[in-house]
Amino acid sequence: MKAPVRMSCNTELDVLARLIDTNEGAVGQRNKVDQKLVEEELVKRTEEYNSLEMFVLLKQCEVQKVCL
Repeated sequence: MKAPVRMSCNTELDVLARLIDTNEGAVGQRNKVDQKLVEEELVKRTEEYNSLEMFVLLKQCEVQKVCL
């Protein structure tokens, strides 16, 4: 059985730097996904609000027609 190869300090730092970069990349991707979900939810709620606002306007028109 071979003894494990000891990395130099610089090599260890390079490996750690790559791991940090990879982790930051993963966090960045997760943030992009979270941002996309938030944007989709915002669009959905805006559409719901707009349709409710339109419904209220239509009801107001109906009430005004009845009152006239």
